[in-house]
Amino acid sequence: MRAEAQPLPLPLPLRAWQPLAAHAPVGVRMEVTARLARRLLQSDHAYVGARGFVMRIDPADRFQAAMLAGAYDPIVEKLVEHHAAPGSAAVDAGAHLGYFTLRLARAVGPQGSVHALECDPRLLPRLREHVDANGLHWVQISELAAADRSGDELTLHLPAQLGWASIREGIWPDEQTVTVRTATIDDVLDDAGVAPTAVSFVKLDVEGAEIEALRGLRRTLGGGRAAVLVEFIPWRMRALGQDPDDLLAALAEHGYAPWSAQRRGSRVQLVPGVAPSAGEDVLFLKR
Repeated sequence: MRAEAQPLPLPLPLRAWQPLAAHAPVGVRMEVTARLARRLLQSDHAYVGARGFVMRIDPADRFQAAMLAGAYDPIVEKLVEHHAAPGSAAVDAGAHLGYFTLRLARAVGPQGSVHALECDPRLLPRLREHVDANGLHWVQISELAAADRSGDELTLHLPAQLGWASIREGIWPDEQTVTVRTATIDDVLDDAGVAPTAVSFVKLDVEGAEIEALRGLRRTLGGGRAAVLVEFIPWRMRALGQDPDDLLAALAEHGYAPWSAQRRGSRVQLVPGVAPSAGEDVLFLKR
């Protein structure tokens, strides 16, 4: 995006679809949004999308199209609004283009802070662009992979689909690999002067490395009461030789119990356990 370019409003059909998308089944929501984006949007323009956030996307990527239109994950948006406290710190590990980074930044406000970790070099420039375009000076971006140790260099496997890169091999077919540096989230927060008690929300979506990321979050989990949203995919964990119970145990060790978001008409309700009605995200809350 050229520095002097002004963001455009979303085309009228996408704006008209926005209030309907939040209540549509996931498949319908994604498909309709993707078709409209391919027809109406241009990749070299930034648009004022859902909730007033400025984003520039690849219209051919259905996930990015849903992000711009606010149709990506309205259930998780509600969890962010409810649990990310004004004036607190929040973590977005696996920040992608910044869809949740932007929402966390608005939830905590300029008196708080957001710590976004993203290690895919294809995504980092756009993440930075979105943070700058929305004037979110309280967001700190770290070009690091969330892991159980800081300072290591690991191979990042890059599939064709942006957002699916992983330090775990074998999840998706690789198109290329790059070397990335690791950090524990605890160390990222320590370096920023953030105490565990100041953290209200942590989002972990690190494509199969969630257990490693949680091991690097022990101080924050033990010393605070942050809500922790984890992408929890048992079949993928088993395929990688992991035990899903190990993830649950890592959080239970610090007094956390799992809750799943269930849709009740236009409302979102949390129920105990690891069976969300949409998506694969489980919210862990301290007892």
